[in-house]
Amino acid sequence: MSMKSNHLPIWLAFCGLLVQICGIAWAISIFSAERGGFSFLNNFVSELGAPRHTMMAQVFNWTMIISSLMLYPLMYSLGMHIKTKLGYIATILGTCALAGAVGVGFAPMDLLVPHIILAMMFFWGWLFAVILFTIAFCRKFSFHESPSLVLAGIFSIIACCLFLAVVFNAFHMSADTCFNIKNPQAFKRPAIWDIAILEWCVVITLVTWNLATLRYLLGRRHNSMEMLSERPTSNIQP
Repeated sequence: MSMKSNHLPIWLAFCGLLVQICGIAWAISIFSAERGGFSFLNNFVSELGAPRHTMMAQVFNWTMIISSLMLYPLMYSLGMHIKTKLGYIATILGTCALAGAVGVGFAPMDLLVPHIILAMMFFWGWLFAVILFTIAFCRKFSFHESPSLVLAGIFSIIACCLFLAVVFNAFHMSADTCFNIKNPQAFKRPAIWDIAILEWCVVITLVTWNLATLRYLLGRRHNSMEMLSERPTSNIQP
């Protein structure tokens, strides 16, 4: 029973990732059907959540809420596996990030001010959580313990840094853009928009990091089970 319970956060996170991917894909299909196509080059992830009374927004917003809650046990498990101060701080920051993601589901772009606050809570919390998780993991173990987890962390950090830098530059250059974004007709949308592309990069690296974490912890659980199964035979005296 205890071995099965140890796998619960892993399978819960796996289901959470499926919910996230399928929910976003479903919302994009509704967006495309109703608004004549969705482009990853100039459409934001957050656009799928508004207007909040639509079917598209209901799908996307509940996807954000449910998947974020399902991913939390995986991140907590990684922090408890590392068992260092940095790992614990990273877990707290990751909790704040996922709380921001849940909040975004309850406060889509219709509620723009709380939406921006919660979104920034997610992006900044996620950035520092992954930075500390990556450092703590390398200090406790090594790069060779799980290259995919470390590399996924590095790519996620780069994506978050670039996205936040471009966002704050855009706010500085045009303060009213963030208030007009919820009305696509209120401004001329670039054919290729760096902010939108980088936001999708953050989403992709987030999914990749969670998959790498899931794969690593599943491998550790599998190795632990093998060691436990072999232990009785090793104690048999000739």
